[in-house]
Amino acid sequence: MAEYEACIAGLRKAIILNKKKLRVFGDAQLIINQTNGNWKTNDEKLIPYHVYLENLTKEFEEITFTYMPRVMNQFTDALATLASMMEIPKGVTEWELTIELQEEPVFCLQIDEAETSPNDQLWCTYIKEYLEHQKYREGETSTDRRTIQRLAASSQSPEASSTSDPSIKSFSVA
Repeated sequence: MAEYEACIAGLRKAIILNKKKLRVFGDAQLIINQTNGNWKTNDEKLIPYHVYLENLTKEFEEITFTYMPRVMNQFTDALATLASMMEIPKGVTEWELTIELQEEPVFCLQIDEAETSPNDQLWCTYIKEYLEHQKYREGETSTDRRTIQRLAASSQSPEASSTSDPSIKSFSVA
């Protein structure tokens, strides 16, 4: 039902904005196929939603519904999440959004022991030492050791990239 409500809300907004031609892309296979007439609506709870949606489609000169698998819809989901978190001023009907694609990993940290004192070490220094010497520091708990092993393993995985300088490791944030 939530998918129907979201689709109906989108169509109602398009009607308010006087849009006459509309292409609807959705990851709700049930709604797309029912609206396109490929599947019949049998669930008694969904019939009123389907009828209302069908009536709304008559308000458009041209409207198409296209199924897009959720895997291909990640960008749309991210935009929907962003939109739900923003407060858009009343009366604003269009909002420009600039998105820059990053060519490099999000987080890159140079580990330089000269910049820190022995008592004030970066969290990644422990991982670097484990990678270089396969040893733990004195007094580390078994939980600390497992964490260092896990982080060290992820820093050597294909997802993590490194430079020619062994003191620099960059980690991709997923």
